[in-house]
Amino acid sequence: MFGADVDPEGEPVDLVVTDTPDWNAEPVADINVTRIDDDTYRFDATGSTDADGEITGYEWDFGDSVTMVSGAVVEHTLAPGDFKVALVVTDDDGGLDLTTTEGTITVAEPNRASDIVIRS
Repeated sequence: MFGADVDPEGEPVDLVVTDTPDWNAEPVADINVTRIDDDTYRFDATGSTDADGEITGYEWDFGDSVTMVSGAVVEHTLAPGDFKVALVVTDDDGGLDLTTTEGTITVAEPNRASDIVIRS
């Protein structure tokens, strides 16, 4: 550096450079539900996206006291009742997004009439 209070030959200067971390675009979770039979459903999260990377994790909560299930596409059997399914996706930079099914999934009690045998 050169200036009024600096030696005419200059003085050493320390330059400190701080690396700014890259900004992470958060992932976007997406759920597609297909009914397989009366109480079994296929839950597909392959429509989930990450603008600056890739989805690395899928965690499902079916709202039925079952431990969370991992996977982009999973099949799950639900007992009779009403359920709101949640999905958390994780991207390759650790970003998270949570979404739930738009509506409630209702599984009806099975028709017990077919279990009755009438004898003449």
